[in-house]
Amino acid sequence: MEQIKYHDAFPYLFSLLFGDFIQLQKLTGGFK
Repeated sequence: MEQIKYHDAFPYLFSLLFGDFIQLQKLTGGFK
């Protein structure tokens, strides 16, 4: 059961982290 919970939460966490990374790139002027 714990594995299923973790598996459901991981994509959400990943999208959050990835979204933050994208915003950071935009703030710093994108990829240079």
